[in-house]
Amino acid sequence: MDSNGIYLLLYFCVILFFVILGCYMLAQRDNILSTHGEQEAKRRMTNSVGFFMFVWALQCMVYLPSILRYGYEETQKGYDLCFLVTVMLNTPSVFVVMHSILQKKLKALKWIGIIGLPFLALTTWHIITPAELSGRLPIYIAAVLVVIDMAYLFIRYISEYRIYIQRIKTEYSEISGREITWAWSCFAGFALQSLLYILYQFYWSVVVEYVYMAFSIINATYLCYCVCHQKPLDSGVVEEKVAGNDAMEEKSEPKAEEEQKEFYSVIEEKLEALCEGKMLYLEPDLTRESLCLRLSIGRTYLSMYLSSRGLTFYQYINSLRVDYAVNLMQDNPGMSIREVCELSGFRSQTTFRKVFQEVMGCLPSEIKSKNNLHE
Repeated sequence: MDSNGIYLLLYFCVILFFVILGCYMLAQRDNILSTHGEQEAKRRMTNSVGFFMFVWALQCMVYLPSILRYGYEETQKGYDLCFLVTVMLNTPSVFVVMHSILQKKLKALKWIGIIGLPFLALTTWHIITPAELSGRLPIYIAAVLVVIDMAYLFIRYISEYRIYIQRIKTEYSEISGREITWAWSCFAGFALQSLLYILYQFYWSVVVEYVYMAFSIINATYLCYCVCHQKPLDSGVVEEKVAGNDAMEEKSEPKAEEEQKEFYSVIEEKLEALCEGKMLYLEPDLTRESLCLRLSIGRTYLSMYLSSRGLTFYQYINSLRVDYAVNLMQDNPGMSIREVCELSGFRSQTTFRKVFQEVMGCLPSEIKSKNNLHE
């Protein structure tokens, strides 16, 4: 087989890989132990990433006519057109995937139009204008737009990431598996992939293209792996304010200061009796919603009360867990850190150590060592 045949075979293999990956993501089944809202959120994530894989496959297919006709010998006009079409497909898709990972409802068609329209205009310009008149100006403009879009994506993600962390700490007592720190690596990969793609449009070589393909496969595989293992937020919780639930509850909120104090004291008594007294905080999967159902109060009321104490639901529950863990270590010096972690309501020793240090200012092992010295 000659070099052109190998090059073409490689392209078909890459296209097939992305198609298989896309089908795999679309075929992901829901966890039957998850709530309906969590299952819905998970489907959004896997579906958006699945369609994103099909977009990547389509990007490769755009180059097939040129490859079949010219092999890997570059033809400027044709390959420039392929570049414009692929960035027009890819850039809006990255925004859609970002919003699905952050679990925000997104009007996909609106964003595809806003971000894709400039690339569509450049593509049309490139097609209808003779090469000797336009030169490579549409390509330069498209390259600049890709860089601007990636920079905007990064800035927007920083802002939205903070909101996401606040959401999970408002609703969940156990956030391991729901954090999306891995997404930083994915979006950094998208940015590097875009820069590499732009680079080889101006400094094309077979080697650079092979490197780009390999990087794309690694990045896509990592994204799919992380999304498949991600624990989603309940979509009902995420959209709580959008649906107006909080607004309805706030309308019935006691307005007088005395009434508010009395109302908060009722919540405090219920928390002491049910949560602290019966030690509900030892349940690893305790959520704000499940606790409010047992307390017979609205989610917003609990959040308002905890906010008056300068706490989130996550901080409140885990401070109780840490206090319980300290007592366990003091009463049972021979108990291992792993056993203390499990009995205190934590699923992960990593989370246990992190939360323990936030609350106590030291690691569990330091408390344990002090207790052993006293013994």
